[in-house]
Amino acid sequence: MKRISQEILYDDFFLISDDQRNLIFSPLRRIVFEVFDLGIKEIRKCQKDGTIESLLMERAVQEKKAMVNRVGRPFKPMRLVLSLTSDCNLRCIYCYAEAGKQHKTMSWETAKSAIDETIRNLLEEGKEKFQLTFHGGGEPFVAFKLMKKTVEYVNSKWEGKKDFSVVTNGTLITPEVADWLAENNFRLTVSIDGPPEIQNRQRPKANGEGSYKDAISGAILLKERGLKFGLRSTITNANVYLMEDLLKIAKDLGCGLKLEPFTPVGRGTDEDILSHDAYFEQFMFASELAKEMDVPLKSTYSSGFDPKCIFCAGDGEMFCVLPNGKISTCSRVTKDDDLLAKMFIVGEVLDQKVEIDAVQVESLRHLNVMFYDQCKDCFAKWYCMGGCHNTRLLNDGVMPKDHCDLEMQFLWVNLIESVESNKKGEKAHD
Repeated sequence: MKRISQEILYDDFFLISDDQRNLIFSPLRRIVFEVFDLGIKEIRKCQKDGTIESLLMERAVQEKKAMVNRVGRPFKPMRLVLSLTSDCNLRCIYCYAEAGKQHKTMSWETAKSAIDETIRNLLEEGKEKFQLTFHGGGEPFVAFKLMKKTVEYVNSKWEGKKDFSVVTNGTLITPEVADWLAENNFRLTVSIDGPPEIQNRQRPKANGEGSYKDAISGAILLKERGLKFGLRSTITNANVYLMEDLLKIAKDLGCGLKLEPFTPVGRGTDEDILSHDAYFEQFMFASELAKEMDVPLKSTYSSGFDPKCIFCAGDGEMFCVLPNGKISTCSRVTKDDDLLAKMFIVGEVLDQKVEIDAVQVESLRHLNVMFYDQCKDCFAKWYCMGGCHNTRLLNDGVMPKDHCDLEMQFLWVNLIESVESNKKGEKAHD
């Protein structure tokens, strides 16, 4: 990866450079333009004589976007994630939740109470859409009967718009399941890590058999019923150079692909850690192939040109209910004995009510890029939002440098693409 330098010029304006190009970037105004040697000289002159503000504000034609700060606000989750079970039919070698280690399934009373609480919050806030995702520490379709009962209850209680989604390994999707998903207009994310030799190594069944055949069969059933779905692949040392194969699988299935670099938590070991340089280089290569193949491709790293307000649920409006009824604000915290459970578990769904620890929620609200000294002067901070809170806490309160470098590299590429697109637009206009 190239080294990117950065310098705050004034307020929200950065001068960022690699060894070939210089950009002026205002993330909260969503302004980016290229400057050359003469422009750099003018900037330095204005810095010396104190006129840098007027120089930059001439280009500030867009209002500065205010970032949402939820410190001090009531916690009213309006997007519900149900982790129905900790059980799983696979034994993925890197599973963050160590799924299958426990065999806990959520009670119907817990699921019902969580739905009722979400509906109350939606009505109080005047929201029109109920959003429910099945995801968490196990395979949702292991608890398919409970999933069906849950969706039926939502349909009976909420007459407005509904958005159902599920993250799955795909191996338990039968024609019956696929029909039901289509009837309820589900969106799905299916985890497939590569061709058979990779998928079967990284995502074996509990009995040791490979999962590739069943996962592909499940995805084909989704395709045949016209469901919206995408593939998600965990990238390790074993498949970092096989992104073309992943694109071909996505192409055949008629869906998009999202790549997620491996993180050594849960069952994950250091031997599967990949080089961030290799990931970036291979992703750039895959990006060009994806355009040729007409396959939507994303990374979990910065992939857009709009600043975000929050990184994840830890300071947002979403909560995840675990199989035992505990409420977690972190997708990696799936059980009481997780290392950071005391930090991210903020309440419990009890019979007919939900209890929230307001003090704990407020402490999580400060896990925000606005409060991170490490991020204070970084041009990418409003895009990565300081990165994963869990990762930061496990790393003594700072994000690993290679993570930050990768975020900046991805955003730099997006900014260059924006500059080039603007140039083409200007030429077309002329």
